[in-house]
Amino acid sequence: MLRSMTGYGREVLEWGVHTVTVEVRSLNNKFLDLTVRLPQEFRYQEMALRKQLQSRVMRGKVDLTISLESLGGDERQELNADAIRYYHRELQALGRELDLHTHDLMSVIMRLPNVTVPGQPLDAEELWGKTAEAIETALTRFEAFRAQEGANLVADMNARLEAIETLTASITASSGDRLQRVRQKLEQQLLETLGHGKVDQNRFEQELIYYLEKLDLNEELVRLSSHLRYFRETLLHDEQEAGKKLGFISQEMGREINTLGSKANEAFIQQQVVRMKDELEKIKEQALNVL
Repeated sequence: MLRSMTGYGREVLEWGVHTVTVEVRSLNNKFLDLTVRLPQEFRYQEMALRKQLQSRVMRGKVDLTISLESLGGDERQELNADAIRYYHRELQALGRELDLHTHDLMSVIMRLPNVTVPGQPLDAEELWGKTAEAIETALTRFEAFRAQEGANLVADMNARLEAIETLTASITASSGDRLQRVRQKLEQQLLETLGHGKVDQNRFEQELIYYLEKLDLNEELVRLSSHLRYFRETLLHDEQEAGKKLGFISQEMGREINTLGSKANEAFIQQQVVRMKDELEKIKEQALNVL
Protein backbone atom coordinates (compact mmCIF):
# COMPACT_ATOMS: atom_id res chain seq x y z
CA MET A 1 0.00 0.00 0.00
CA LEU A 2 1.26 3.45 -0.87
CA ARG A 3 1.87 5.96 1.91
CA SER A 4 1.10 9.63 2.24
CA MET A 5 3.73 12.26 2.95
CA THR A 6 1.40 13.69 5.60
CA GLY A 7 1.87 12.01 8.96
CA TYR A 8 1.76 12.46 12.72
CA GLY A 9 2.98 10.42 15.68
CA ARG A 10 3.26 11.22 19.39
CA GLU A 11 4.43 9.48 22.55
CA VAL A 12 4.70 10.72 26.16
CA LEU A 13 7.12 9.01 28.54
CA GLU A 14 7.05 9.51 32.30
CA TRP A 15 10.20 8.31 34.02
CA GLY A 16 10.79 9.29 37.64
CA VAL A 17 10.41 13.05 37.91
CA HIS A 18 10.94 13.47 34.16
CA THR A 19 8.37 13.70 31.37
CA VAL A 20 9.59 13.26 27.80
CA THR A 21 7.27 14.17 24.89
CA VAL A 22 8.14 13.05 21.35
CA GLU A 23 6.24 14.41 18.35
CA VAL A 24 6.84 13.60 14.66
CA ARG A 25 4.87 15.40 11.98
CA SER A 26 5.29 15.81 8.23
CA LEU A 27 3.82 17.70 5.29
CA ASN A 28 4.31 17.51 1.53
CA ASN A 29 7.69 18.41 0.11
CA LYS A 30 9.52 17.40 -3.05
CA PHE A 31 12.59 16.33 -1.07
CA LEU A 32 13.40 15.51 2.55
CA ASP A 33 13.44 18.66 4.69
CA LEU A 34 14.22 17.49 8.21
CA THR A 35 14.05 19.67 11.34
CA VAL A 36 15.09 18.22 14.71
CA ARG A 37 14.46 20.03 18.00
CA LEU A 38 16.11 18.52 21.09
CA PRO A 39 16.59 19.58 24.71
CA GLN A 40 20.15 20.44 25.74
CA GLU A 41 20.56 17.06 27.49
CA PHE A 42 20.12 15.17 24.18
CA ARG A 43 22.01 17.41 21.73
CA TYR A 44 24.86 14.94 21.51
CA GLN A 45 22.45 12.44 19.89
CA GLU A 46 21.32 14.74 17.08
CA MET A 47 23.47 13.35 14.24
CA ALA A 48 22.60 9.73 15.05
CA LEU A 49 18.94 10.65 15.30
CA ARG A 50 18.97 12.43 11.94
CA LYS A 51 20.51 9.37 10.31
CA GLN A 52 17.82 7.16 11.84
CA LEU A 53 15.05 9.44 10.61
CA GLN A 54 16.41 9.74 7.06
CA SER A 55 16.11 5.97 6.61
CA ARG A 56 12.51 5.96 7.92
CA VAL A 57 10.73 9.07 6.64
CA MET A 58 12.46 9.36 3.20
CA ARG A 59 10.60 12.41 1.88
CA GLY A 60 8.53 15.39 3.03
CA LYS A 61 8.91 18.36 5.36
CA VAL A 62 9.45 16.49 8.62
CA ASP A 63 9.62 17.97 12.13
CA LEU A 64 10.78 15.95 15.14
CA THR A 65 10.39 17.66 18.50
CA ILE A 66 11.53 16.17 21.82
CA SER A 67 10.78 18.09 25.01
CA LEU A 68 12.01 17.24 28.51
CA GLU A 69 10.28 18.45 31.65
CA SER A 70 11.35 17.77 35.24
CA LEU A 71 9.15 18.20 38.30
CA GLY A 72 10.69 20.62 40.79
CA GLY A 73 13.40 21.78 38.40
CA ASP A 74 16.42 19.95 37.12
CA GLU A 75 17.70 18.96 40.60
CA ARG A 76 16.02 15.83 41.91
CA GLN A 77 14.93 15.92 45.57
CA GLU A 78 14.11 12.99 47.82
CA LEU A 79 12.26 12.93 51.13
CA ASN A 80 14.43 12.65 54.24
CA ALA A 81 12.40 9.97 56.06
CA ASP A 82 14.50 10.10 59.24
CA ALA A 83 14.03 13.85 59.57
CA ILE A 84 10.29 13.61 58.93
CA ARG A 85 9.88 10.87 61.57
CA TYR A 86 11.86 12.91 64.07
CA TYR A 87 9.79 16.05 63.50
CA HIS A 88 6.54 14.07 63.63
CA ARG A 89 7.48 12.36 66.88
CA GLU A 90 8.58 15.59 68.55
CA LEU A 91 5.57 17.59 67.38
CA GLN A 92 3.15 14.93 68.56
CA ALA A 93 4.84 14.86 71.97
CA LEU A 94 4.70 18.66 72.18
CA GLY A 95 1.04 18.63 71.19
CA ARG A 96 0.15 16.22 73.96
CA GLU A 97 2.11 18.28 76.46
CA LEU A 98 0.39 21.52 75.45
CA ASP A 99 -2.99 19.91 74.68
CA LEU A 100 -2.89 21.09 71.04
CA HIS A 101 -4.54 19.55 68.00
CA THR A 102 -1.96 17.73 65.82
CA HIS A 103 -4.13 16.49 62.92
CA ASP A 104 -2.28 18.44 60.19
CA LEU A 105 1.32 17.90 61.15
CA MET A 106 2.60 17.05 57.62
CA SER A 107 1.91 20.53 56.27
CA VAL A 108 3.97 21.92 59.15
CA ILE A 109 6.72 19.33 58.81
CA MET A 110 7.21 19.91 55.05
CA ARG A 111 8.11 23.54 55.79
CA LEU A 112 10.85 22.59 58.25
CA PRO A 113 14.54 22.35 57.32
CA ASN A 114 16.13 19.20 55.91
CA VAL A 115 12.90 17.34 55.13
CA THR A 116 14.22 16.88 51.57
CA VAL A 117 17.72 16.05 50.42
CA PRO A 118 19.31 16.05 46.94
CA GLY A 119 18.64 12.81 45.10
CA GLN A 120 20.74 10.99 42.58
CA PRO A 121 21.88 13.16 39.64
CA LEU A 122 20.22 12.69 36.26
CA ASP A 123 21.55 9.67 34.39
CA ALA A 124 21.47 11.09 30.82
CA GLU A 125 22.35 7.77 29.18
CA GLU A 126 19.62 5.88 30.99
CA LEU A 127 17.08 8.61 30.23
CA TRP A 128 18.12 8.62 26.57
CA GLY A 129 17.57 4.86 26.44
CA LYS A 130 13.99 5.40 27.61
CA THR A 131 13.60 8.31 25.21
CA ALA A 132 14.82 6.17 22.29
CA GLU A 133 11.97 3.75 23.03
CA ALA A 134 9.51 6.66 22.98
CA ILE A 135 10.93 7.84 19.65
CA GLU A 136 10.43 4.37 18.16
CA THR A 137 6.82 4.31 19.36
CA ALA A 138 6.16 7.77 17.93
CA LEU A 139 7.70 6.75 14.59
CA THR A 140 5.58 3.59 14.47
CA ARG A 141 2.44 5.67 14.99
CA PHE A 142 3.70 8.19 12.43
CA GLU A 143 4.16 5.44 9.83
CA ALA A 144 0.73 3.98 10.62
CA PHE A 145 -0.78 7.44 10.07
CA ARG A 146 1.00 7.71 6.71
CA ALA A 147 -0.24 4.26 5.70
CA GLN A 148 -3.85 5.12 6.55
CA GLU A 149 -3.65 8.41 4.68
CA GLY A 150 -2.07 6.56 1.76
CA ALA A 151 -4.99 4.13 1.67
CA ASN A 152 -7.38 7.08 1.50
CA LEU A 153 -5.39 8.60 -1.38
CA VAL A 154 -5.41 5.32 -3.31
CA ALA A 155 -9.17 4.96 -2.90
CA ASP A 156 -9.75 8.49 -4.14
CA MET A 157 -7.41 8.17 -7.14
CA ASN A 158 -8.88 4.80 -8.10
CA ALA A 159 -12.34 6.36 -8.17
CA ARG A 160 -11.09 9.13 -10.45
CA LEU A 161 -9.29 6.64 -12.70
CA GLU A 162 -12.57 4.79 -13.10
CA ALA A 163 -14.28 8.04 -14.05
CA ILE A 164 -11.67 8.72 -16.75
CA GLU A 165 -11.97 5.14 -18.01
CA THR A 166 -15.74 5.56 -18.28
CA LEU A 167 -15.31 8.81 -20.20
CA THR A 168 -12.72 7.15 -22.46
CA ALA A 169 -15.14 4.32 -23.20
CA SER A 170 -17.88 6.82 -24.09
CA ILE A 171 -15.55 8.59 -26.54
CA THR A 172 -14.56 5.26 -28.07
CA ALA A 173 -18.22 4.29 -28.48
CA SER A 174 -19.09 7.60 -30.13
CA SER A 175 -16.08 7.40 -32.46
CA GLY A 176 -17.24 4.28 -34.30
CA ASP A 177 -18.81 6.13 -37.25
CA ARG A 178 -17.35 9.55 -36.46
CA LEU A 179 -14.96 9.63 -39.41
CA GLN A 180 -17.75 8.58 -41.74
CA ARG A 181 -19.87 11.45 -40.44
CA VAL A 182 -16.97 13.84 -40.99
CA ARG A 183 -16.49 12.54 -44.55
CA GLN A 184 -20.16 12.98 -45.39
CA LYS A 185 -20.22 16.47 -43.92
CA LEU A 186 -17.12 17.60 -45.85
CA GLU A 187 -18.41 16.09 -49.08
CA GLN A 188 -21.78 17.76 -48.67
CA GLN A 189 -20.17 21.14 -47.98
CA LEU A 190 -17.89 20.78 -50.99
CA LEU A 191 -20.78 19.89 -53.29
CA GLU A 192 -22.83 22.78 -51.99
CA THR A 193 -19.93 25.13 -52.67
CA LEU A 194 -18.71 23.88 -56.05
CA GLY A 195 -21.72 22.02 -57.34
CA HIS A 196 -22.01 18.56 -58.84
CA GLY A 197 -19.54 17.55 -61.50
CA LYS A 198 -16.92 20.07 -60.44
CA VAL A 199 -15.28 17.96 -57.72
CA ASP A 200 -12.18 15.98 -58.63
CA GLN A 201 -13.06 12.78 -56.82
CA ASN A 202 -9.51 11.38 -56.80
CA ARG A 203 -8.04 14.59 -55.39
CA PHE A 204 -10.89 14.76 -52.90
CA GLU A 205 -10.17 11.23 -51.69
CA GLN A 206 -6.45 11.96 -51.28
CA GLU A 207 -7.05 15.12 -49.27
CA LEU A 208 -9.77 13.44 -47.27
CA ILE A 209 -7.52 10.56 -46.22
CA TYR A 210 -4.87 13.03 -45.00
CA TYR A 211 -7.48 15.07 -43.14
CA LEU A 212 -9.19 12.09 -41.51
CA GLU A 213 -5.85 10.73 -40.30
CA LYS A 214 -5.35 13.99 -38.45
CA LEU A 215 -8.74 13.56 -36.77
CA ASP A 216 -8.39 9.89 -35.85
CA LEU A 217 -8.54 9.42 -32.06
CA ASN A 218 -7.65 5.74 -31.90
CA GLU A 219 -3.92 6.12 -31.10
CA GLU A 220 -4.59 8.62 -28.30
CA LEU A 221 -7.33 6.44 -26.81
CA VAL A 222 -5.06 3.37 -26.86
CA ARG A 223 -2.14 5.23 -25.25
CA LEU A 224 -4.42 6.81 -22.63
CA SER A 225 -5.80 3.39 -21.70
CA SER A 226 -2.25 2.10 -21.36
CA HIS A 227 -1.30 5.00 -19.06
CA LEU A 228 -4.39 4.38 -16.93
CA ARG A 229 -3.43 0.72 -16.48
CA TYR A 230 0.16 1.64 -15.59
CA PHE A 231 -1.05 4.22 -13.07
CA ARG A 232 -3.32 1.65 -11.43
CA GLU A 233 -0.52 -0.95 -11.30
CA THR A 234 1.74 1.58 -9.58
CA LEU A 235 -0.96 2.22 -6.96
CA LEU A 236 -0.95 -1.49 -6.11
CA HIS A 237 2.78 -1.69 -5.33
CA ASP A 238 4.49 -0.26 -2.24
CA GLU A 239 7.38 1.38 -4.07
CA GLN A 240 9.73 3.95 -2.61
CA GLU A 241 8.96 7.45 -3.85
CA ALA A 242 6.05 6.15 -5.94
CA GLY A 243 4.60 9.66 -5.86
CA LYS A 244 7.19 10.86 -8.37
CA LYS A 245 6.33 8.03 -10.77
CA LEU A 246 2.62 8.76 -10.45
CA GLY A 247 3.37 12.39 -11.28
CA PHE A 248 5.21 11.40 -14.47
CA ILE A 249 2.42 9.04 -15.55
CA SER A 250 -0.25 11.69 -14.95
CA GLN A 251 1.72 14.09 -17.17
CA GLU A 252 1.61 11.56 -20.00
CA MET A 253 -2.11 11.07 -19.42
CA GLY A 254 -2.55 14.83 -19.68
CA ARG A 255 -0.77 14.94 -23.05
CA GLU A 256 -3.09 12.33 -24.53
CA ILE A 257 -6.20 14.04 -23.14
CA ASN A 258 -5.06 17.40 -24.54
CA THR A 259 -4.51 15.82 -27.95
CA LEU A 260 -7.99 14.30 -27.83
CA GLY A 261 -9.34 17.77 -27.14
CA SER A 262 -7.44 19.34 -30.04
CA LYS A 263 -8.69 16.65 -32.45
CA ALA A 264 -12.28 16.65 -31.19
CA ASN A 265 -14.58 18.40 -33.64
CA GLU A 266 -17.79 17.34 -31.92
CA ALA A 267 -19.37 18.92 -28.88
CA PHE A 268 -19.92 15.58 -27.13
CA ILE A 269 -16.24 14.58 -27.30
CA GLN A 270 -15.14 18.04 -26.17
CA GLN A 271 -17.44 17.79 -23.15
CA GLN A 272 -15.99 14.41 -22.23
CA VAL A 273 -12.45 15.76 -22.57
CA VAL A 274 -13.28 18.64 -20.20
CA ARG A 275 -14.54 16.14 -17.62
CA MET A 276 -11.41 14.02 -18.06
CA LYS A 277 -9.20 17.07 -17.49
CA ASP A 278 -11.09 17.89 -14.30
CA GLU A 279 -10.61 14.36 -12.94
CA LEU A 280 -6.94 14.33 -13.95
CA GLU A 281 -6.23 17.59 -12.14
CA LYS A 282 -7.61 16.09 -8.94
CA ILE A 283 -5.47 12.99 -9.48
CA LYS A 284 -2.38 15.18 -9.90
CA GLU A 285 -3.16 17.00 -6.65
CA GLN A 286 -3.48 13.72 -4.79
CA ALA A 287 -0.31 12.28 -6.38
CA LEU A 288 1.62 15.20 -4.87
CA ASN A 289 0.70 13.82 -1.44
CA VAL A 290 2.06 10.34 -2.14
CA LEU A 291 5.43 9.44 -0.60
